[in-house]
Amino acid sequence: MTSTQRPVHLLDHGTGTGQVARLLHERIPGCTVHCLDPSADLLRSAPQAPWEPWGSAQLGTAADLHDHDRFDGCVSNLVLPFTANTIEDLRRIRATLAAGAPLVAVTLGTAPEVEPFHQFWDAYHSLGDSLGHSFWPPERYVHFRFGRPPMLHAVFHAAGFENVQLSTVEATRILSPEAVWEWLSSALPVGTEDGYATPEPALSDAARHCFLKCSEGRTSWATRCLIACATA
Repeated sequence: MTSTQRPVHLLDHGTGTGQVARLLHERIPGCTVHCLDPSADLLRSAPQAPWEPWGSAQLGTAADLHDHDRFDGCVSNLVLPFTANTIEDLRRIRATLAAGAPLVAVTLGTAPEVEPFHQFWDAYHSLGDSLGHSFWPPERYVHFRFGRPPMLHAVFHAAGFENVQLSTVEATRILSPEAVWEWLSSALPVGTEDGYATPEPALSDAARHCFLKCSEGRTSWATRCLIACATA
């Protein structure tokens, strides 16, 4: 990059605490990253001036991007399943990208392909109608909404992106069942009836017992994700 060229300007869609943005800045020296997220609590940890002057933070969703925004690329890590209108959000992002600019999005695979999540939610679901609560099966959770390649490809096509290519990546965590339960019970919602709820202690204990019994002796947990690459 010569001195007359402007820095590469990237969008981190659903940045969370900004860890992907920091990786981008590390891999692409001199780039700037605009961090977009609807959570004010998470966004406080995202890169921004004065400590990380290459980053900027904006509270909101793709609908809140400004008309004058222009980006040379976008990443969206495990965010698309949680968008209310995914096609419209992707259209809005595409409108801010330079012609031919890339978008890379990662989504979780199907429920059985994300073993720790699946087993956690299946432990609650296996309780049945216990004490008046019937918990969702793993497949009902929005996290897996774009786990099948045809569905993910379709939303990019509908939003006007070109050269849509899908690939998969698999990762394995080595954790004890106890560690997995502690991790997920503090991170994942639990669905019951028409929404999410905080399980009563007796139900949580029962689900934990079921989870540990089914996972006895297990230390390896696989997760499969889809990666979509497309151009504006």
